[in-house]
Amino acid sequence: MLKRVRRDSSGLLSEEGLDIGLHHDILTMHGSPNESVGCVLSGTLNFNLVEPLKVKSISLKFIGKVKIDGSPEFARYEYELIQHKWVFLEASQDSYTMAPRSYSYDFELHLRGNLPESVVVNYGKIYYRLVAVVERPAFRFDIKKIKDVDIKRAPLFSTDSLLPPTMASGIWSENLAYHISIPDITYTIGESFPVVFNFCLLDPTFKIREVSLILREFILYNIEGSEPVSREYDISGTRRRCPGESELAWDGIIKLRIPRHTYSDCESKYITVLHKFFVEIELEEANGDIRVLHVLLRVGIQSAIQSELSQSPPMYQPITYSSGAPPPPYSCLDIVCA
Repeated sequence: MLKRVRRDSSGLLSEEGLDIGLHHDILTMHGSPNESVGCVLSGTLNFNLVEPLKVKSISLKFIGKVKIDGSPEFARYEYELIQHKWVFLEASQDSYTMAPRSYSYDFELHLRGNLPESVVVNYGKIYYRLVAVVERPAFRFDIKKIKDVDIKRAPLFSTDSLLPPTMASGIWSENLAYHISIPDITYTIGESFPVVFNFCLLDPTFKIREVSLILREFILYNIEGSEPVSREYDISGTRRRCPGESELAWDGIIKLRIPRHTYSDCESKYITVLHKFFVEIELEEANGDIRVLHVLLRVGIQSAIQSELSQSPPMYQPITYSSGAPPPPYSCLDIVCA
C-alpha cells in the first residue's frame, strides 16, 4: 500500500512518503584499519506519491563526522570524515511534475577500511548518516529524510586472538608472590568475567587482608592542535576478604561485572575507549601497618553486536563501480517539466 505524502494542519508536506532502506542495518569493518578492505553501503531511496507533486531535484547525501563537545578542559571540535552525494533527479530551471506512483533509486558506495567506527561517549561522537532531500519549487518546503548508519569493527583490533590471556605475575618486595589472570581477552557488555588469582606469602610476619577489583574505563579525546585529553571512570568494583588471617597462600576466583552502561572498546585517531581492571592486594605487617600492592591489567570489552559479528565470517559483498548515478526509474509520462 502506497504511503501518502500529506499536508499537516499547517499546510506543510510531511516526510511520510520518503524512506531510506539499507541492505544491511549494520556495516562491518573486518580487521584493523590498516588491514580492512572496507565494506559496502548500499540500499534504496523510495519515494511514494498518491497525488501529483512538483519537484525540482532529488538527491541523497552520505556524511561521516567527528564531533567533540566543548568543556572547561578542551575546545569544541568538528571534523568531516567522508561525504558523498547521489543526484537522482538533476535540478533544472523548471520544476518537474511527478505523477502518482512509487519511485525507487538504488545507491551504493564502497567505504574505505580505515574509517573509524561509530561511537557515542560522554563528550563526543563519531557518526555517519544519510540525508535524502526532495527539493521543492520556491516558497514550498523541501521534503527531507535522515537515517543514521552504524559502522562497527570486528573483532576488536586491539585484542589479537593469537595473544595469550591477560595475566600478571611476580614477587613484590620479597614479601608476596602473586599470579593474576583472566581466561579470555575480550568480554561482552552485561557479562561478568572471572579474575583468577594466586597469592603466596614469602614473609610469614605478613597477613593477607583482602583483595579489591575495580573495572576502569578510559576515554581519550584527540583534538587537532591540542594535547590529548583523557578521562577515566570506575564503572564496577568488588572486594573479598581473605578467609583465614594465618593463611600463607590464597587461591581464588572473583567475578567482575561489566555494567550495561559501559562503552565498548573503540580505537581511532579521534576518540579511543579502552578498559583495564585494577587489582589491589592489601597486606598487614606484624606491627599493624597496612601495605598495598596495585596491579593494572587490560581487558577488551565489546558490545553484543560486535560479539555476534566476531563469531561470523565476513560476508562477501560485491562492489560495483558506476561512472554516474543510476537512471531514475520514471518514464516521460510520469514526470513532465512545469
